[in-house]
Amino acid sequence: MVRERVQRALSLAWCLAALAVAPFAMIHAVPLQASQVKFLQDCQTAWDVVFPGWSGSNPDCRRAENVKCDSSGMIVEINILWIDLRGPIPDSIGNLRKLTALYLVQSHLSGSIPTTIGILTNLVNM
Repeated sequence: MVRERVQRALSLAWCLAALAVAPFAMIHAVPLQASQVKFLQDCQTAWDVVFPGWSGSNPDCRRAENVKCDSSGMIVEINILWIDLRGPIPDSIGNLRKLTALYLVQSHLSGSIPTTIGILTNLVNM
């Protein structure tokens, strides 16, 4: 009886441990597509700022701060809040075909709104 309870407790512990580890085992790098990387690099140049995770030849969506990506490595949201950005929005924003939300709160961006923003048919929040 006691042995059976111990076996059940151990089985339950192993199951709980497996469930706790499973989500981390499924996490994998989601590399940004080249067109998305181009936009992020253009932003850093135009705004004279470096965002963690936006640098390098192949940034990973999980590490790129202020952006959310879909499973294919396309940026779907940019969320830059309370950072005093200065400069224009790069024309390469048109590369973000799946962008649904663009939040640039408390920024002092200058220049014209790029015409390429007009091709972002999924953009619903700005």
